[in-house]
Amino acid sequence: MSLDSLQRSLASACLDAKLSDDVVRDLGGARSGWALYREMVRHRYVDTIGESLPRSREALGPDGLVRAVARWLDRAPPTTRYVRELCIQFARYLGDDPACLTADAPPWALDLVRYEAAVMETVIAEDPPPRSDLVALSMELPVALSTTQRFLRLRWSVHLPAAMTERACAIAVYRGPNDAVEVLELTPVAGDLVEALRSPGRTLGAAIRDAIERHGVEVDDRFNESLAGLLGDLVERGLILGGLGPH
Repeated sequence: MSLDSLQRSLASACLDAKLSDDVVRDLGGARSGWALYREMVRHRYVDTIGESLPRSREALGPDGLVRAVARWLDRAPPTTRYVRELCIQFARYLGDDPACLTADAPPWALDLVRYEAAVMETVIAEDPPPRSDLVALSMELPVALSTTQRFLRLRWSVHLPAAMTERACAIAVYRGPNDAVEVLELTPVAGDLVEALRSPGRTLGAAIRDAIERHGVEVDDRFNESLAGLLGDLVERGLILGGLGPH
């Protein structure tokens, strides 16, 4: 058996919904031995996810986490080779298949998984190389955003564990000056603006106009001052890198 074939058979033994006779035959040895190996590997996945998402592990409980991870492995096993990315792929799957969660899971569990995974993404994101296409912010140009930040819309304020409530909110998860992960909760208008700026080619002016129209905001001196403060804050925090100059 070639190395590639061996790797595929081992992956099938651990990640397929069931341990098949064909895989056992390909690998050789007793079925009971491969069943034990499969169980050990799957438990390691559960442990790794739990270590990466500690609050989610507590919210779901041991049985709930085991069930959710097992369903993920059965239906959409991970494609990454990096252990640190497992919780990110797990969170994405849960977003598509919330039925993974048990009926007694708290209503904020999915938001909590997504939030903790976003924190992990921010932690492990590589610093981008220096850019030569940055210019001053302009209403006629798109905005260059930091690639280490993550934008989330939540139904529960899971980023505030001591004051968690059911309320729609938009947050940006990003690395601060000392590489510490920080969270910025955005107002409804600011959330729509930041989300629109993430669309490739969307100009700053177009994103602002859409947010104004959606919320029926009156454009006056107070709004202009608030907008300038928001953009300045996003630049200072490193979420906005500058304007994106024409190629």
